[in-house]
Amino acid sequence: MVETSVSISEIKNIILRLFKEDEEFRLAIAGLLGLNTILEELKKLREDFNRFVKTQEEMWIREEERWKEAEKMFAEFVKIQEERWTREEERWKREEERWAREEERWRESRERFNEFVKTQMERWMREEERWRESEKRFNEFVKTQEERWAREEERWQEAFKRFSRLELELGAVTESMYSRYFWDDLREELRVSGESVLEKSRNVTIDGVEVDMLIVTDRRVFVVEVKVKPDIGDVGALLAKAEVVSLKLGRPVIPVLAGALIGGDVRGYAEGKGVKVYSY
Repeated sequence: MVETSVSISEIKNIILRLFKEDEEFRLAIAGLLGLNTILEELKKLREDFNRFVKTQEEMWIREEERWKEAEKMFAEFVKIQEERWTREEERWKREEERWAREEERWRESRERFNEFVKTQMERWMREEERWRESEKRFNEFVKTQEERWAREEERWQEAFKRFSRLELELGAVTESMYSRYFWDDLREELRVSGESVLEKSRNVTIDGVEVDMLIVTDRRVFVVEVKVKPDIGDVGALLAKAEVVSLKLGRPVIPVLAGALIGGDVRGYAEGKGVKVYSY
């Protein structure tokens, strides 16, 4: 049996080639890095949000139906009262005519009137008590809703913190991955062109401008912007950063845009502005 010796450099090249060509291998590595856990957590957050929205919509539909029924009952109550007062007004007209004809029955009519007034006052007192009770129940309902919204707000604040943390972690992992991909490609290009790398830094700040990746060779400087799904605005920001770095270092600068979901319009605009585009 003939033993085959494989160098570390060849193993690295094999692994990198599998990253680029074998999707199953790439997903397996992503699972080891924890990306599946992050994506499952994001999916769970989205499902929780959809359930919350559905619950709120159903609640408001039920409340709206209750208010419509209350408005209908109130309108019927007003109609009955108006009809009753109309009948009472007609009755009083007949009583006035009767009082004019039968003065001797005035006392009896007056007593009946007083009794009527008393009855109405008692009725209105009962109605007022009912309205007070309704107002009390309404205030309790409002208080309950306000307390509920306060609790929901606290839950949303906590969910937002978790989402922000996951978003930050996912962004850091993604940026690190695409930066590595780009560096492997560029390193091969520099080897072929015979350029020597003097400096390679990530997350560098130059004159207040943040650069995702800065590579300085003996001939030029590469200013790299890493975005999962860049837009035209990101291209403009990259060009502005490249200009700042060029003025600071006084050397030719190559702006580079690296990412995954780079649309045709963004790629065309970037390449038209002299930006090198690397899509993974």
